[in-house]
Amino acid sequence: MTRAEDLKARILRRLVEELFDRPIMSNIIRPLYVEYMVAEALRRDWKLVGGDWAGWDLQHRTRGARIEVKQAAARQTWTGRPTASGKLGPSKGVFSVRPAKGYFTEGGVAWVPIPGRSADLYIFAWHPVADSLRVDHRDPEQWEFYVVPEHRLPAETRTITLRRLQRLARPVGYAELPGAVDAALAGLERLKIDIQVP
Repeated sequence: MTRAEDLKARILRRLVEELFDRPIMSNIIRPLYVEYMVAEALRRDWKLVGGDWAGWDLQHRTRGARIEVKQAAARQTWTGRPTASGKLGPSKGVFSVRPAKGYFTEGGVAWVPIPGRSADLYIFAWHPVADSLRVDHRDPEQWEFYVVPEHRLPAETRTITLRRLQRLARPVGYAELPGAVDAALAGLERLKIDIQVP
């Protein structure tokens, strides 16, 4: 191994250890971890495309259907410390679903100026564990997932609460996630809702 390769390996190891390999991840880093976690659950049929400013996170390999992954956690790195709003307790679970003015195609190649939400399905990942002795954002079994077709989201809503999501879908565990996604996709096809092929 050359000196440059050794340095690169040390930097990568340090990045993983300091950013991702901790029970409570920053909400700057955690979205990326959750996208990869969901991709692992769905791996045979879906590919990750969310990097580089794409308008969605995963895309079905043959059908072209798109998934946007949103995540939130009860326990944050700042839980227990006073914030600007004075909150000390666990997060309640709020997810952004703001319609966009358009989207970038895979790899950030081209801007498509079609307003709205560019995904067919949304996966809302919620980590409900607030107990500092039990919480581990890295553990897929600690997460709940809500799979919601885009057409069921309120049209002009910018955010959606966990409570409202619980009226739209039942939570599933990590092992159930592929089945829930398959069922939601089949539901779109039954309703003849066009899948947004880029």
